[in-house]
Amino acid sequence: MCVTCGCSDDNQMTITNMENADHHTHTLPDGTVITHSHHHEETPQIHAKIHNTTISLEQEILGKNNLLAAQNRGWFKGRNILALNLMSSPGAGKTTLLTRTINDLKDKLSISVIE
Repeated sequence: MCVTCGCSDDNQMTITNMENADHHTHTLPDGTVITHSHHHEETPQIHAKIHNTTISLEQEILGKNNLLAAQNRGWFKGRNILALNLMSSPGAGKTTLLTRTINDLKDKLSISVIE
């Protein structure tokens, strides 16, 4: 799927209604403006150029995130800390789980919560 505009996969949800647009534009990092249609057999080189830049940027961001996460894990491990990150949708029971866990383990472990 084209991560820039979401145009290359009809099975994917798109945020904009691209069905009504015959053409749209992308501005490349060097300032070049490219207009293309959603008939991908006509414009494979355009998508390849756009995707190359996008993928490189995504890899840089994820690489930095992985480095920071590894540093955090090392810091916690060096201090014998078990760190958990509870993430879920609202109402899924995170607070209930956390409260129950704290109550069950408060006499055995030192527990801290960061919001």
